[in-house]
Amino acid sequence: MSHFWFGWILGLGLFFLPNSLFGQERFQLKETWTSGQTYQISVRADLKGNMLLAPTDKRDSKPTRLDLSGSSKIDYDERLLLVKDQQVAKVLRSYQNMEYKRVIGSQPQESQLRPQVRRIVLHRDRGRTSLIFSPDHALTWHELDSIRMDLFFPALQGLLPTEAVAIGDRWPASSATLMELADLESLTEAKVECQFADVQDLAGRRVAVIHFRGALTGKNRDGENRQRLDGQLYFDLAANQIQYLSMNGASALVDQKGIDVGQWEGRFVITRKPSTTPDLSDERMRQLALEPTARNTALLFNEPESGMIFQYPRAWHIREADAKQIIVDFANEGGFVITRESLAQTPTIQQFQTEVQTALGKEKVAVLSHDRPQRLAPPPDAIDRFRYLVETNQKQKLLLEYFVLRQGGGGATVAARYPPLEAQSLTADMEILIRSVRIIEPKK
Repeated sequence: MSHFWFGWILGLGLFFLPNSLFGQERFQLKETWTSGQTYQISVRADLKGNMLLAPTDKRDSKPTRLDLSGSSKIDYDERLLLVKDQQVAKVLRSYQNMEYKRVIGSQPQESQLRPQVRRIVLHRDRGRTSLIFSPDHALTWHELDSIRMDLFFPALQGLLPTEAVAIGDRWPASSATLMELADLESLTEAKVECQFADVQDLAGRRVAVIHFRGALTGKNRDGENRQRLDGQLYFDLAANQIQYLSMNGASALVDQKGIDVGQWEGRFVITRKPSTTPDLSDERMRQLALEPTARNTALLFNEPESGMIFQYPRAWHIREADAKQIIVDFANEGGFVITRESLAQTPTIQQFQTEVQTALGKEKVAVLSHDRPQRLAPPPDAIDRFRYLVETNQKQKLLLEYFVLRQGGGGATVAARYPPLEAQSLTADMEILIRSVRIIEPKK
């Protein structure tokens, strides 16, 4: 349930057919996307509901009901960088604000996007965001996940008709747009209908009013969901653009037996207007690295409780992290462990090598070759390293690499294990990670 409170799954409005003054006039309600197009987006959302938690004590058969509520405020300018076949494939955002608040039970939580990563590139592949990075600084996993959960505005075009329509006409919403609105990874069934309800004058602009309503089921990271959406949008007939969408709705999380284990409802509003921000100008574009690289797609590990900060490749996985150890798995095989120490308890590189050699002997691991300790960086942030090529009892060859780090905030030892076929690339990535490590006082 870690991110259900982001649930941009919700809708607004009731279907109605007002008396029309426009007869059977037909309208082509279609957006045209072009590279370089820039606009400003504002998003507001509120959510409330509850979850049923399974009892942790086997003697207790009753689940615990946990109330939850949340809200978000998001403001950014967006420039289209690549459009293929009228599908937006790549955008650059400049965030002014991304703020999430929630209360789970009695525990309040907040998160924000750091100013260092306010510019974000999003790649789209087959209707879903496939790559997110900042050209300025590494994202944390939580920042990456928050941006991934944010609605991709061009996807709303799936609520528009594919051909000219008159007031009163209806059409089904596209599956891709419903998955975006409902934050679903897969869609099982959807019966959401759109209707051209009216043409109105709003603030001197002539807009088409479209209502949409219906039910859908699908799966996200929390499990199977049943949702109802009620919403409306305004389409500017002069600019040929969606300028406003609002939704109210409800969602139920279903367990494997089809029983509701969570329910919530909320409201979501998004507005769009033209932007002329210099932050997304042609000149600024030339100064930014807008293509993905190993550097700008790296993730930032920054958990105050661990006392460690470092950057690591996105394909690697943080398995465990606390104030004593951090365990990281590589994408295929192998991984490493960072053990935090006080400066007084941090061994010298020679002492650490002796410890390693003793341990390998006890495990009856055959040492095929090893090198002498090497200093990679001098004090005050000293880094020392040595390596072993070994063969295990199962006749598997492995490259083992060890580091000792000493900084003002403390020390650390690092033990890494590489499969031989990937050792060259992994050791290069590992050295970049080790040089990025900052040891600080753990937050208690």
